[in-house]
Amino acid sequence: MVTDLWHKSYENGRLKTHAYPDVLEAFQYWRFEEFIKIYTYASGDASGQRLFLRASEAGDLNRYVANALNASGGFKFKTNMFRQVATALREPNLKNLLYISDCPRKASRAIEAGIRAMVVNRDRQCTGKYSPELTKGLVVVNTLADIQFIYDPKGTSTCC
Repeated sequence: MVTDLWHKSYENGRLKTHAYPDVLEAFQYWRFEEFIKIYTYASGDASGQRLFLRASEAGDLNRYVANALNASGGFKFKTNMFRQVATALREPNLKNLLYISDCPRKASRAIEAGIRAMVVNRDRQCTGKYSPELTKGLVVVNTLADIQFIYDPKGTSTCC
């Protein structure tokens, strides 16, 4: 019942999802200038993620996203969940993946799985979520515009 209401509200435009101002520009640049595949990874199913992206205040963001990945009810606080993502993407070199999150704990689990990760701290404050203990050893940026991908002629791209 709640899912139907949520779905109908997105579909008819009465409910919009928030998008930070830098998202549209970053997605456009990464996808069409850098040719980077963008995936979403959330606890919700892929169709719900697609609906969420379509209802964005910035317009339909689905055109930038290659696919939506579902955590299948698992918690992204477990390293194994990120290994499953790499398997689903059929990516043999985990360093070719970059996980971007606002959660230092999730970013740490991705790194433990062998995936590069960074944290976006949009408010630039040292809250409990962004304490030095939780962000130690992590790359923290304030906006997606802070992320730069650098082409490596050896066949891998790097960032930051």
